[in-house]
Amino acid sequence: YEFLATEPAIEGEQIHDMTSSFNHIYEDLFSSHFHENKVDDLSVSADEYTRLGEEESNGSNIHQGKHSKLWELAQIEGDTSWLEWINAHIWTYVGLSAPLLGAINPLRAVISGENMGMPMTEASARIMELSFGSTNTINPISTRTGFCDDDFDPINESSKMTSDGANNGLNRANLACLDELVEGIKGADKGKGKDPWRDFPALKSLLEERVDWDTDFSPVAIHEETCFGAEKPPCKLRNKRHFAPKDIQTGDIFSEFSKIWKEKGDPLKIKREQLESSWYNNPFPNLLDSTWDRPHIKHVILAYGIDYPTEVGYVYRKLNKQENQSPSTPKEEIGTDEEVNEYDDIPLLQTVIWEESTGVIIEESKIPEPKSLTESVMLKKKPKRRFLNNGDGQGKLHHSGDGSVPYLSLAWAHTW
Repeated sequence: YEFLATEPAIEGEQIHDMTSSFNHIYEDLFSSHFHENKVDDLSVSADEYTRLGEEESNGSNIHQGKHSKLWELAQIEGDTSWLEWINAHIWTYVGLSAPLLGAINPLRAVISGENMGMPMTEASARIMELSFGSTNTINPISTRTGFCDDDFDPINESSKMTSDGANNGLNRANLACLDELVEGIKGADKGKGKDPWRDFPALKSLLEERVDWDTDFSPVAIHEETCFGAEKPPCKLRNKRHFAPKDIQTGDIFSEFSKIWKEKGDPLKIKREQLESSWYNNPFPNLLDSTWDRPHIKHVILAYGIDYPTEVGYVYRKLNKQENQSPSTPKEEIGTDEEVNEYDDIPLLQTVIWEESTGVIIEESKIPEPKSLTESVMLKKKPKRRFLNNGDGQGKLHHSGDGSVPYLSLAWAHTW
């Protein structure tokens, strides 16, 4: 490569070509590691530099041929020195409210908008948030990606290539498999009549029970209703679509919303394209398809708040209107070209699911709901907040998050 250095002079600034000086430095480095290539010329012409840049942008291996030995040297030095450098210079790592498995609220911001307390409508906030490519980096990550004996298949070809389990077909980018730890923990107090999980309820939930985002409910769901003729909503529920963590990680959730809500400009399709171009369709490791490992640092502290009401799931409602038709009308007869070309509004948020203190799960209605006969007769108001599915509301986890990040994501630090 061309190395240039600037040097101030009395009559202005002069530019000196330092390539030959740096070549001697690298030749000396080569002489101690690779004697057969110690006289290679390391400078690159402008045309060669352009070619290498094109190969890099195309994802091809630029570390072959003329500079392969330099790349090998960099690998040797990096693999042997980086842990030594960290141990020498970093004493403690502190993570504050680290969303180790992502969070669900930014997904709401992208799908239907979230003004975050600012003086703007959620629709206006959504326009801004759709332009942020970084929102994909905090999408929920399934806990299943941390276990080698799970059937959580690789998300795409990039996942296979960046996984250290590529040789045996596992979708693994982690240093160790969490399922390997479970038997050791269970046998720690074997014969003593003690529960090895007694002091680690969160770890038990994560490792033995394998709680995930969709253990108690789907993190995102769509309810589709269809009203015929003069029928007024709410109408009969025609379809339910539930999304699992993997649907979010792959971006399939954006494609499905895009099919159901035909928005002008197809913004959610663009959101998926952002995800793919940033993380899946490039030669760099995909950090969004596996759980995080503990940093290679002596002391690690993860500090976070708990037992604040935190959003953990959403239900969206799609209302389809068919004029002058009845439920018995064949599907192929429903709709006209004019209807097909109409655009929908942004997805309508129907229900927000919250986790609250002690792990209680609450669902909150965001739109008016029909009253039951008893409520109508007794002139009672339909409660906006109630236990999930009208049950006792107790979830698998025993705490809630910090108001922004769900407890599942915060507590993943226990696996470290």
